[in-house]
Amino acid sequence: VLPAVANLKGSFAIPSRGLFVSASQEDDREEKLRAAVNIYEYQHEEHTPQYPTLTSVDRDNGTPIPWGALSGLVAGEDGYLYSVEDGTFQHNRIFKINTDDYPAIIEEEIRILDTNGLLNGTNSSTHSYVNNDSSVNIDSEGIAMDDDGNFWIASEGAGNAGDGDVTSVNMLLHVTPDGTIVNVITLPEALNTIQSEHGFQGVAYHQDKLVVVMQRAWGDETEPRIGVYHLLTNEWEFFYYPLETPRSQNGGWVGLSDIAPIGNDQYLVLENDDQAGPDGVIKIVTLIDLGGMEAGGTLVKTVVADLVPELLSHGGLLIKSVEGLAVTEEGDVWVVNDNMGTDDNSGETQLMELGCLF
Repeated sequence: VLPAVANLKGSFAIPSRGLFVSASQEDDREEKLRAAVNIYEYQHEEHTPQYPTLTSVDRDNGTPIPWGALSGLVAGEDGYLYSVEDGTFQHNRIFKINTDDYPAIIEEEIRILDTNGLLNGTNSSTHSYVNNDSSVNIDSEGIAMDDDGNFWIASEGAGNAGDGDVTSVNMLLHVTPDGTIVNVITLPEALNTIQSEHGFQGVAYHQDKLVVVMQRAWGDETEPRIGVYHLLTNEWEFFYYPLETPRSQNGGWVGLSDIAPIGNDQYLVLENDDQAGPDGVIKIVTLIDLGGMEAGGTLVKTVVADLVPELLSHGGLLIKSVEGLAVTEEGDVWVVNDNMGTDDNSGETQLMELGCLF
């Protein structure tokens, strides 16, 4: 399996140099696709291949577990990574990933189910969250694990309240290890009244509270919120995160993608611009500290890693959406990109271990 820029049109081998070359035709800057020539070098078996970084075991029917559109990422106490797919395929799943060997391997898929009917009463004007088989159709963007091994899933809402076209709201879902939803948390109504696109993304769990990042600012606000939900008191509080200023030659915007706890009320945050290829600039991991902060304040961030050099180290074009961030108990940091379900995308999934960043 070889990664390539989208829309392959022709290829040929150069045996004398151990090379294989292919051409990708489509060049659509607005869709973050650029025409390219893909060059691959054959290496002997003793070399570790650069790709794929992720594979999967077979289902009972003998076909591999399919995956795509990976969004949030979390490290479990059991040594596995867990990821969640967004709303692309409309039957959301959680994936259990074994990283002991390279490439990493998806060993299990867990279908998220609303068998208790908890989503039926969620405020939504038009969106149907539940399929006929009780699987769910949400935009799951973030995943966390609590002390008991249950999941928390952040689902992004859709639509703008100011335009009257909200079709789904932002939610935090408590999900058992077998995928059953047992609780649903939504934002305060005052915030729902200013809902905009670019809502919930990553979520983290730490000491009986959930910390969720919102991708971009809502309403007249100038910075995105980071929300903290206290599970023992059922109360929200919010902080503001200072985004980087866009620096791409193609304009665009910058937003938040994921968050991971590292202890002592400190968190790593994934921040991206919406650009790819030669237009992409900002793909960074920052550190924030919520300890002692008063609600409503603007956080101070420290950049701990620029992901661009690592993302470019394999020779491909810079990917657009680095959306998953996880920190293991040993302090190793992992990231994964969203391949958009191959829609206007090369389709490659890059699961990368960055080592310790803090």
